[in-house]
Amino acid sequence: MVRIAEVEPSGQTVLGCQGCGEGMVLFGLEEDWRSEGRTVFGCAGCGEELTLDDDRLGEEEEPAVRKVEGLPGGVGGGP
Repeated sequence: MVRIAEVEPSGQTVLGCQGCGEGMVLFGLEEDWRSEGRTVFGCAGCGEELTLDDDRLGEEEEPAVRKVEGLPGGVGGGP
């Protein structure tokens, strides 16, 4: 039996792609990502590199929203 638990993230950072407008939400504290050496991420929309230093969205900005459907098992997934 698979058990699914909800975990409240300690924080989140939203990165936005300048090329295609796709948004990426990183759950957890920015300091944790930096301490693991993870500061560059690939955009799911176009593959462009997104960084914690250059691609953060402000609270008034919203990334493009893409409908997510159909991963095996009905959990959600890619287009």
